[in-house]
Amino acid sequence: MEAALAELAATDSPDHGTLRQLDDLLVGGLAWAAATGDTCRIESAVHSVRTARVRLGAQDPDGARNALLSARDGLGRSLPSQHDAR
Repeated sequence: MEAALAELAATDSPDHGTLRQLDDLLVGGLAWAAATGDTCRIESAVHSVRTARVRLGAQDPDGARNALLSARDGLGRSLPSQHDAR
């Protein structure tokens, strides 16, 4: 997600190939979350990443960026704090 956000911040209008690469990154992240069993715990962030993929497919990088920022914010709320991990 961070790599996709960085790429979207680097240009206002990424080309089709870049949008496709970003989508591939997001699919990989979703697959990793599913494989580790974290999907339910981070459901709202997963939904936002899926929205970002839709926005990338519609060639709407601003919409994708907003959805990824929402996902990142959601992850911050759903992940245990360092204190909770002790």
